[in-house]
Amino acid sequence: MTAAFSPAFEVATMWAQRPIVEKHNSYAFYHPIAEGVASMICDLPFKLVNSFMFHIPIYFMTNLRRTADAFFAYWFFTFVTVLTMSMAFRMIGSLSRTLGQSMPPCSTIVVIAIICTGFAILLSYMVPWLGWFRWISPVLYTNLPILIAMMIAFCAIHLCAAEFIPTKRSRGEILLFPRGHSKSTYNRPNAEEDANYQFFTQDIGTESSAIALREYRVLSSGKDPVETFQRQSAVFHWGNLNYDIKTKDGSDDLQGWVKPGTLTALMGVTGAGKTSLLDVLADRIATGVATGDVYIDGELRDATFGRRIGYVQQEDIHLPTTTVREALQFSAVPRQSKGKTKGEKLSYVDTVLDMLDMEAYADAVVCVPGEGLNVEQRKRLTIAVELVARPDLLLFLDEPTSGLDSQTAWSICMLLRKLADSRQTVPCTTHQPSSQLFQMFDSLLLLNMGRTQLYFGPIGPNASTLIGYFERNSAEKCPVGANPAEWIVEATRTQTETEEQLTEDENHGFVEKWNDSQEKMELFPSVDQQIIPRFTDGRTLFEARERRNRSYSWVVFVSSNVIVELCWQTLVGVLVCITTLSQAVAAGVELPETANPRVPKCPAGLLGLQYRASPLTYLSNGLILGGLGNTRISCSPKELLRIEVLPAGFDTCGDYLAEVARSANGYVENPEATGSCSYCPIAEVNSFLGGLGMNTSDP
Repeated sequence: MTAAFSPAFEVATMWAQRPIVEKHNSYAFYHPIAEGVASMICDLPFKLVNSFMFHIPIYFMTNLRRTADAFFAYWFFTFVTVLTMSMAFRMIGSLSRTLGQSMPPCSTIVVIAIICTGFAILLSYMVPWLGWFRWISPVLYTNLPILIAMMIAFCAIHLCAAEFIPTKRSRGEILLFPRGHSKSTYNRPNAEEDANYQFFTQDIGTESSAIALREYRVLSSGKDPVETFQRQSAVFHWGNLNYDIKTKDGSDDLQGWVKPGTLTALMGVTGAGKTSLLDVLADRIATGVATGDVYIDGELRDATFGRRIGYVQQEDIHLPTTTVREALQFSAVPRQSKGKTKGEKLSYVDTVLDMLDMEAYADAVVCVPGEGLNVEQRKRLTIAVELVARPDLLLFLDEPTSGLDSQTAWSICMLLRKLADSRQTVPCTTHQPSSQLFQMFDSLLLLNMGRTQLYFGPIGPNASTLIGYFERNSAEKCPVGANPAEWIVEATRTQTETEEQLTEDENHGFVEKWNDSQEKMELFPSVDQQIIPRFTDGRTLFEARERRNRSYSWVVFVSSNVIVELCWQTLVGVLVCITTLSQAVAAGVELPETANPRVPKCPAGLLGLQYRASPLTYLSNGLILGGLGNTRISCSPKELLRIEVLPAGFDTCGDYLAEVARSANGYVENPEATGSCSYCPIAEVNSFLGGLGMNTSDP
């Protein structure tokens, strides 16, 4: 059965390939049925090798008949069973439109097939409303024609479903609101007339809607949200800064400063160490060594520095089930100072929503990328999550325009310029912004591939100050109309970048091949698939954002996950230890594919220790002893052993079986009979439980 259920991981492999296959089909490259046939053919060598390696030790360790015909007959039947189950799992994956629809049926089929095969529960004890499942389970049959017929049927359904049943289409970036949410209608007074002005979803994010909303807010409240926005006044500077991150070359003697109301760019080629420098300045490095002096208004930064800054990451990582307002409130309440009341903290969330022009979709659900918030709205939410913490020193940003289209990048840079004009201190990394975006920055710190500081100072109107500095220092003249950012990067580029990039690409290619390989996917059985991925997703968010900005600790994160999962799993009847053990394993393993507690298997010598260490042992013992202890057993007619004729010298069944009944703790059903004796092998539950290590006399 273990070999038969091993193809369950193929469902996850199918779904990893399915979006690509359907995209190629839309381009008329090939049909999904062709890819399905090719995938099955490519999997055959792996299944052959895996089947031999699995069954050879089992066959000879159990000392089955050691003849070639017996072994190959055994192996062939099991191999056909594996192929049939593979087609069954592929069929389920093809009939489903999402991965979430595929996994529950696969897990359920595995459990029911184990129960209804005839080993866990005898066929005579199966109830009719569930026992029928054994007739459609390939694991039950040792009839080769039936197995082959089922394999062909499952394969045909799989290929037809792959060809004609598409995956669930994304609804696109359409704002989704919680059920019961009513779209707000704002009144915009006018000197000539009062009219109702309603904002529709398709208008959200446009310039006209933002202006209209701001006019409404100012007129209704009598003040602009800019007036209540947190302002920063401290000057941040560093000197003689050196850092060495892992195996990368370090940076030496970096100097610079940022002051309130300015937008400073940290720029350089790929691999120049921009993000590393930003992490060092923000005191967020987890590895490596950094030395030098970092000052706030002329004084060295202290332990409270991390809670007085905001750090906007390059990735937009958010919980997809929260609304925009809930995400901001969750960041504001634990991160703002204790001197603020909860009402003041929540009120400041509204101020940030107003300031960033997010009020129109404040109650929209975040959703996953591709649904709900669009790219610009997600980036604004990422920035807002840090602003609601009321950082009174700086707001760091790591490549805020990376991966954005030109229009979205322009909108985000306009937002940063707006924040700087509101007395925010904004240092951010950037790669090669367009000339229009580059003009929005006030100052530039430029790093080269050797992680050496090439320039720090003002950019000047039309980048005149920056261009003049490099042209005076032997750089080629900047062409008229050229992008100053691209020109300065090209002028300082070195050959080292190409060499390091090639090395990174080779290593990256190996990692990607391993992550996508079937060998790795085989380590991901169906058990715990509902718990581990959810935990690892939450851990990604915690490690990327909450732990670094000191919102809450690792203990709080794990405890909240355990409490929530215990509540849900209790409702559905899953035993407690499965949840906690799964989360314990997931907490120590990076990827969910390798976080299953059954991998690796426990060595045989440690099975006794594992039995005692498992919480299931004590839970099951308590339930069994409490429900079955100190009770007598009455065998059903099917369970009684029959002895039709008594041997010579014995008059009754009781005389003949008395000694056996005493030693084996059984009983004679008809002790006075002189023939057709009925004997039950066990009379009390306590004797049976004692053989399993359960003693009813233990406290």
